[in-house]
Amino acid sequence: MIALYILLFFALSVVGAVRTASSDALSRSFDEEADYTAAAENGVMDAQAPMLSATIPVLNETAFVFQDLPGIRFDDSDFVWDGDRLSYVGDEYDVRFGIDISAYQTEDRRDRRIDWEAAKADGVEFAIIRVAIRGTSEGALWIDNFFGQNIDGAMAAGIQTGVYVFSQAVTEEEALEEAELVIVCLREHPIDGPVCYDWEVENRTYRTYGVPGKTATACALAFCRRIEEAGYTPMIYTSHEIADLRYDWDTLSAYRLWYPWYPGKNDRVSSGRFYSHMVIWQFSKRVSVDGVGKKVDGNLWFRPKY
Repeated sequence: MIALYILLFFALSVVGAVRTASSDALSRSFDEEADYTAAAENGVMDAQAPMLSATIPVLNETAFVFQDLPGIRFDDSDFVWDGDRLSYVGDEYDVRFGIDISAYQTEDRRDRRIDWEAAKADGVEFAIIRVAIRGTSEGALWIDNFFGQNIDGAMAAGIQTGVYVFSQAVTEEEALEEAELVIVCLREHPIDGPVCYDWEVENRTYRTYGVPGKTATACALAFCRRIEEAGYTPMIYTSHEIADLRYDWDTLSAYRLWYPWYPGKNDRVSSGRFYSHMVIWQFSKRVSVDGVGKKVDGNLWFRPKY
């Protein structure tokens, strides 16, 4: 009975924290001036507050997703530039082109809607949509106001659709809170792609700046385990710095990566530049796509042929 009361108090505390978030709590130290809604004020949260899992994942316990997938392998001759897009011409993989989208790309369009049919006609085969963002200073949790229409639009166009949350979690409880919010948001918006955990540290202004690697790893694991428990496929977005300096890959090895590296047209591309468990490569931040308007991140998704 005592354990039940503790769990109930924990759940109510988290919901209260989300509900009392104000617009002043969101740091603008990153480069996206986007539209946000305090999580509890968005319609998806009004009907039912998120129920938090009683199980907090333990460090060094990993799930089985992607466990048997072979490591990535390719070299410079496998890629060619076509304008601002990088294309794979090797033999090992079926590779698809995709984009990731947030309010930043949506809000400037005249009708505040991305033309997903036009994007598909321009070669977009998958999209990863931002669902939520945690502020980099006080850590308030916010919902991207356009997540629902972007998911529904991409899915209706026949584009494989995943989602991501911009995380600033500094505890496992905060990572679970982010996972629960994503799960609630997806109840009315089915997807057929991964749910990605995007934990970032840009500079000293980020609340994640001093978080030790053990804690960062535990947060990523907590998020991924809860997402998998809910029936989705988790994935981790991470830069070279975080992957090398923060994350313990013995703990996270079951989860595949969405990895950003932006080569120039004269840079050499080889398997040695990447982590063996990478699945999606974000190769550019400035790709033109019909129906979007603003420059957008370009991504390649690798699937082994054999």
